[in-house]
Amino acid sequence: RSVVLECAAELEAPAPQLGTMVELPAVVEIIDDLARNADFFSIGTNDFVQYMLGVDRGNEKVASFYIPHHPAVLRSLKRIAAAAQAAGKEIAVCGEMAHQRRYMAFLLGIGIRVFSMDAGYLPEIQDFVSGITVQEAQSYAAGLLAAASVAEVTQGLARYSSDTEATSV
Repeated sequence: RSVVLECAAELEAPAPQLGTMVELPAVVEIIDDLARNADFFSIGTNDFVQYMLGVDRGNEKVASFYIPHHPAVLRSLKRIAAAAQAAGKEIAVCGEMAHQRRYMAFLLGIGIRVFSMDAGYLPEIQDFVSGITVQEAQSYAAGLLAAASVAEVTQGLARYSSDTEATSV
């Protein structure tokens, strides 16, 4: 950060916004420190889940253990979002979770409002978001966060899962 700010000063240019791409679980333990220094956050859910669970999603022998709705993943996402919000920093989500209805309600419920996704998903997601209130999303997220197992979370996810998501995730 200091090098970028120094370069901007030398160029007599405005300082750019500097953010943190959250993809490693180690970030969770220092998220409050990062929130003091970053201008924004983006959570790369594909890598974050993979590294959080120690599962190579591309390896067919272990890919079934790649579970984005694992309680540890959901609670970590909540912690990251809460730190960003407490510091008044924007937080975005990209990756597979950003365009799946079953996760959209959870992400909205923990306060995430910026999503990066392929434009092909926009109509379905816009339709979904227009049909849910913030209070519904918060209640949904609280229920998922309280779940003690993947099986409990899976049951909760059924509320907003489409048929294709239920079989593909």
